[in-house]
Parts: sequence; structure tokens; C-alpha cells
Amino acid sequence: QKLKKLFLGGLKGLNSLIIDKGALPLLEELSIGPSPQLKEVPSGIYYLTKLTSLEFWDMSKDFLDRMTQDEGQDYWILHIPVVRFWLKDTETGYKSFILW
Repeated sequence: QKLKKLFLGGLKGLNSLIIDKGALPLLEELSIGPSPQLKEVPSGIYYLTKLTSLEFWDMSKDFLDRMTQDEGQDYWILHIPVVRFWLKDTETGYKSFILW
């Protein structure tokens, strides 16, 4: 129950992720990806009340579009202070941008 950082990486076949209420109560940082089959933000993320940083690595454009302000279906994750995307860049390896 003291886990504060979690990285779920290289799960290429992951198409959904369920986070139950009461799970990971102290989690502050969550990183996911690359998981190209994941189609939406795990809905249970709103149970992670201590979460301050959410990162997605090399996800699809459709996944990113779901979080666009005012239009995206997954924009409900706005309560997380930092949401960052890491995208592959042929020159530098990865480049990042903060969604908000």
C-alpha cells in the first residue's frame, strides 16, 4: 500500500485496464505504454485521488484525441495536474508534450 510510482510498459496487447476503488491509494505517478491496443483511458483512474502525474508513451492518435479539451470523451481526467504524452521522434528518440 506504499506504492507511489507505477510504470506499465511494453504491454502491446493491452486493450483495457481496470482500476478498482481502493486500489493503489497512495499512487502519485502512473505511466502507461507503449500499448497501441489501448483505446481509452482506464475509467478507474478517478479513484486514484493522490495521482499528480499521468504519462502515456507512444499511444495512437485516436487515444490522444480522446483527451482534447472540451471535445474528447476522456477529458474527465482534468483533475490530474500533469498529463504528458511521449511520442517517438526519429531524431531524438522521444519527444514529450504536456496536454495540460
